[in-house]
Amino acid sequence: QDEDGTYVTQVGEKATIDISFSVRNNGERAYEAMLFIEYNSGELDIPILNKKEGAVNIDDFKSNLAIISLGNPMEPNKQLKFELSFRLARGRTEGLGKPLEFRAFVNSTSDEKNLDDNSWKAVVRVIKRAELELSAISDPAIVRYGGEIKGESEMEFDADIGPLVVHTYTVTNKGPWSVSNVEWPYQVASVFATGKWALYLMEAPTMQLTNTDNSKDIKQCTMILPHEWINPLQLKLLLETENEHYFGEENTDNNIHQEDLQDETNGGLNRVKRTVKEQREKRPSRELRIKSTRVREKSGEEVEIVKVNCVDKTAKCFTVTCHFDFLDVDAAAVIDFRSRLWNATFVEDYYDITYVEISSSGRLILDQEQGIEERNTENNFASASTHAYPDRPAILETAPIPWWVIAVAALLGLFILFILILIFWKCGFFKRNRPHHPTLYQAEYQFRREETSEA
Repeated sequence: QDEDGTYVTQVGEKATIDISFSVRNNGERAYEAMLFIEYNSGELDIPILNKKEGAVNIDDFKSNLAIISLGNPMEPNKQLKFELSFRLARGRTEGLGKPLEFRAFVNSTSDEKNLDDNSWKAVVRVIKRAELELSAISDPAIVRYGGEIKGESEMEFDADIGPLVVHTYTVTNKGPWSVSNVEWPYQVASVFATGKWALYLMEAPTMQLTNTDNSKDIKQCTMILPHEWINPLQLKLLLETENEHYFGEENTDNNIHQEDLQDETNGGLNRVKRTVKEQREKRPSRELRIKSTRVREKSGEEVEIVKVNCVDKTAKCFTVTCHFDFLDVDAAAVIDFRSRLWNATFVEDYYDITYVEISSSGRLILDQEQGIEERNTENNFASASTHAYPDRPAILETAPIPWWVIAVAALLGLFILFILILIFWKCGFFKRNRPHHPTLYQAEYQFRREETSEA
């Protein structure tokens, strides 16, 4: 009990609050003696009567009021002892975790002179403890990029983008109390600078809750601009099976036209129409790519990699919120993010590194108003990473040659040509040898003599 008189109790596997009552009749016979108990029906189920003595029974329930019959009549100097167990609600109607207030008073049809000891009040602060754990994996953990570079206008199916990448997050409640109103912001690396996609989200992220009774609930997560972030190019979806087949246009939620984007200017909202094509007309040059870093692998080898994630701000990210109405003890929730690795981005900019590490991150948030406490919050954060390796043979066929390589090659060719010319000149290759022809000289001399004699 706190200094202010508030009772404090911690609930675990036993999710009940037990209150012992003792009622004594210090006067004459009390006819139709009743005990009325007010409680928080939003957080507590109807009470159960335990360890009763005498003619004590639960007579009726009215909203947040329980009526207990103490006998008719209740004999003089009679003392009744019993216990009421209030079970804390653990279902979807669970209320907020504010202190619980109990009020009780006795009454009968007989006249009473002293009513001061006929009432009782108590405030109980309930500590609910939960142990949440968030884990994340990438499926597959390793992908490869390469081959032909396709522009957005050439794409029809999602498979034209690149390999499928699924980031899966699992939330587990290891107890001892159930959790509700858990918000989980998920940051996915969506695009680089304008026109540079990383992970292209194909459909709205879904979460599947598996309850302790093996029942399952499936619902979608939410985000601010689904039109901007979920398949904005309206590509047709293929299901990943042994043989990919056309998913069709049944999934209308994913075939969403991108028409408007709200842009906040000077405190107002201006509607600016723009298409996906217009947003990505100007693709940044390769010189603007993310700087690589050298790391040492477990094998001891030093490699050059590029990290694309939200924490380092090497990607433009958006937040996805997955709200859990209820997560029972030992229950789990699985959230899937289905995306495609944008092949063109990495073939153009990152064909000369060891691999690109693309990471998404997630965290758990507890609603403080629920009154749920968690001792260990270190496992409330998780990250899923995909390692994308360049497919060297395929990339070499399509990788653009840097301009400086062409310039150096041209200068080197001119230099070699100059050296060859210089060598030939030194060897006298370019000197013109005029041969001496005596026959021609004599003929010219004879011709001139004839002209002189005629004159």
